[in-house]
Amino acid sequence: MRLLGLDVPSMDPLDSKTLDSHHAAHAAGMHILESLSLSHVTPGEYTLVCLPLPLHGVDGAPARAILLPAIVGT
Repeated sequence: MRLLGLDVPSMDPLDSKTLDSHHAAHAAGMHILESLSLSHVTPGEYTLVCLPLPLHGVDGAPARAILLPAIVGT
């Protein structure tokens, strides 16, 4: 797995000082996409496009994430 998408603000407790889950995901080579709203998405295949803001010197950034219908045969 290379991307973990979550519908919560953080995969760690909000008051965490050590961010253990974030560090474990990073060590495993996974990216994290938090605060997704997928309740309106019907089951099916999609292409995820995620465009994070190009911020430097930070370990995370806000992103615009959109789902596009999957192209059949790809």
